[in-house]
Amino acid sequence: MIGIGIAVTAMILAWLLWRAVRGGPHASEPSAEQPPEPETGPKPSVARPTGPHPRPAAVEREARRELRLLEEALRRRFFEQSDMTTTEWAAIANELVVVHDRLPATLVREKFEAATDVDAASLQPEPQETPRQLFAELNRRLPAGKRLRMLGGVQEPIDADIWGPGRETNRQQ
Repeated sequence: MIGIGIAVTAMILAWLLWRAVRGGPHASEPSAEQPPEPETGPKPSVARPTGPHPRPAAVEREARRELRLLEEALRRRFFEQSDMTTTEWAAIANELVVVHDRLPATLVREKFEAATDVDAASLQPEPQETPRQLFAELNRRLPAGKRLRMLGGVQEPIDADIWGPGRETNRQQ
């Protein structure tokens, strides 16, 4: 009996060695490794990668929506705290720039460029620790006549700086 067991083991080892030398199982042999089935159906939409990892478009939309809601709350709070009349507020409301520390640097640059019509990259700002410091640094690098004016800030719901037109004439229209 022992001889038969040794012979069977030798045959199995020889067969495994033969398969290994041949490069694996033959196409006619059944294989436990099946290629994955191709996926069917709609694929989730993905936003263009803007950093090391792409974000799904739905997450990107939700993040921007949350930032807009936060900005609206900060604007309301600033108006409540300021001594501006409704007429003064209406004259500059569309020109206000709200900058808080939850803004990504790319959005800080977008806001700055929209408010000043100056390419932020052309100003070559020094690296800053916070978005508020980045915006202030960009503004500082502008010529005096193009600079925005910090109108004030709010602490609730989060700390934020409120910037407006630098020219007094815009405020009195």
